[in-house]
Amino acid sequence: MKTSIPKLHSIKWKNGQLAENVHTINFGQDTPVINVLQGAAEEMLKAVCVIGYDSNNQEYIACSYSNPKEAAYLFGRGQLFMLRQAD
Repeated sequence: MKTSIPKLHSIKWKNGQLAENVHTINFGQDTPVINVLQGAAEEMLKAVCVIGYDSNNQEYIACSYSNPKEAAYLFGRGQLFMLRQAD
């Protein structure tokens, strides 16, 4: 029996960091907050979570999701992406 193995260039990632439906911004240098938010607005995002520090160094956490489970999932995906970038 012969086994068919797809060529690497023909593989389409369905989910994960390399999926076509996952947009990421490369880390490595600080980016002005307005640029990040403007980029998100230009992508016409339908839901967002924002985490950061305000001018008084107080944590700022806001989310457009009404379901905390969806927000937690998105936070987890973001955390996984950032940890992979750090390795």
